[in-house]
Amino acid sequence: MEPRTAESGASLRTAGFAAVIFDLDAVLTGARMLHAWAWKNAFDRLFHVTGSEHGRPFSIESEYAACCHGRPRLDAAAAVLAARGIRLPPGTPDDLPGTGSIHALATLKHDIFLSLLEARGIEQAGSALGLVAEFRRRGLRTAVVSASRNCIAVLAAAGALELFDAKLDGGDAARGSLSPKPAPDFLIAMARELDVPARRCIAVEDSAAGIRAARKAGCGRVIALNRGRQERAEALSHLGADTVLDDRWLHELEIAAAAPLDRPALEALEARLGDAVPAFFVDYEGTLASQAGLRAEDPLTGLLKRLLARLARRYPTAVISECNLENLRGELDVPGIVYAASDGREVELPEGRRVHRAESAAGTAWDRGEALQRLLEILGVAGDRSVVPVYLGDDVRDEDAFAAIDERGIGISVGRSPESTIAPFTLPDREAVCRLLAWFSRQ
Repeated sequence: MEPRTAESGASLRTAGFAAVIFDLDAVLTGARMLHAWAWKNAFDRLFHVTGSEHGRPFSIESEYAACCHGRPRLDAAAAVLAARGIRLPPGTPDDLPGTGSIHALATLKHDIFLSLLEARGIEQAGSALGLVAEFRRRGLRTAVVSASRNCIAVLAAAGALELFDAKLDGGDAARGSLSPKPAPDFLIAMARELDVPARRCIAVEDSAAGIRAARKAGCGRVIALNRGRQERAEALSHLGADTVLDDRWLHELEIAAAAPLDRPALEALEARLGDAVPAFFVDYEGTLASQAGLRAEDPLTGLLKRLLARLARRYPTAVISECNLENLRGELDVPGIVYAASDGREVELPEGRRVHRAESAAGTAWDRGEALQRLLEILGVAGDRSVVPVYLGDDVRDEDAFAAIDERGIGISVGRSPESTIAPFTLPDREAVCRLLAWFSRQ
């Protein structure tokens, strides 16, 4: 098979799909490591009891990955024992936890896992729940599959139960005689549960077995989550993943999915906006960019640029900066926005037309309030009461703009306390700016 070309997360396509099926462990939560440590604890007890010839510790890196991950408990226990040359009777589900049978060993692992879950809790793996929220925002149904019988307990511990329309776990698989991955049984059964053809389902996996299972099931799209190096991303693509996403993009999704303000402030913002169309005017230095500017290594850079471009496709959107036009364009390079450089004295519109303010002989004073009024005039909305200016800024210069829009618009101060600004709304930092721009883009 020729390697597929993996998309970037920013170009993720969902048109034509109705549902997304997520694997649980290592995709949605950090339960994989809890499972690994539970198996290690159970097997190390067994190896100690059965004699020194089997006494080397259980290896999470090699044995768990090869024999346990993604397999039902009994299958995983049998695989490790066979690899070690240890024979145990199958036993029955009624066997007490311990090392006398395969069933007893599997039950011991289960009890250890639940103890670890209670003691340590569960962590979301990377920021994959942001991806779930993004799919739900786009109107797709979401479901989760897991070979573990602890699926519900793990999702509850992660606070994620309500994010999924359907769940299928190891208990359901046993009752339905479903084979584990790389067999396609879990995914086929879930597509039937959702009453959605497999070709209209997106599968989200992190392992080779999961990708193979999704391809065999006929899923219309396979997304692989890569938390390793670039070499692993290429391997996942070669296996059949259409899209490979990394933790950085998942983190961006998590930021964008979060609420930008607390509920009372958000309701006040919605009331002030009403049915009007927002027009955005965003300060560059300190609000969008850090002191070092918008650098590629800044984790917020890509997200901010995409959010600005998304807003500009729907609403008038301008960025105001103290730097000159060429430098501002070079650092931002966002299509569709208005560049208001030199504190609004140099303006470039999306179609490329440039408007420069001629200095008067008297050297009239110029501030951000005057810059904002001029931008409203250039955009042709200065007297349009159906348009609400939304101004975001972080320092004292921006107070003039907050004063200029007064009751008509929405002033939002970034990084300042409510007592130090006349803006009716405040945000703590640039990450909160991302959340607010994402919220507006969803309205």
